[in-house]
Amino acid sequence: MKLLSSVAVATIFTLVTACDSVSTAPSAAPVTLTDVQVSMFGSNGTFTSDGAVLLGRTFQMTANARFSNGGQDVTSAASWVSSNPSVGPISSRGLLTGLATGTTVVTATYQGKSGSLPVIVSDIP
Repeated sequence: MKLLSSVAVATIFTLVTACDSVSTAPSAAPVTLTDVQVSMFGSNGTFTSDGAVLLGRTFQMTANARFSNGGQDVTSAASWVSSNPSVGPISSRGLLTGLATGTTVVTATYQGKSGSLPVIVSDIP
């Protein structure tokens, strides 16, 4: 049986130690879209005392995408639909106009997820 020289043993020890100290960065968790929330903003004179939209007023709807790592305003990237455009038509940028008294449901869709908000249009302040 041959004995290894001290140089050979030192080289093998160095190689084994180097292999043991190599580390890999943990892989990042995938970011997933959990849902889309729709809300509306308007200035004074846009809403009635009970929260309905006043007839003839235009206001901005907003879409906020909630991801596994936080939220993001996606209003301009979302697709917008009004369930009753004769009451409240909505633009591709989320602007809704109270065209007639009644109710509509506004839906924003972003990356396959949707959120909705019922909107009442009233002519009584």
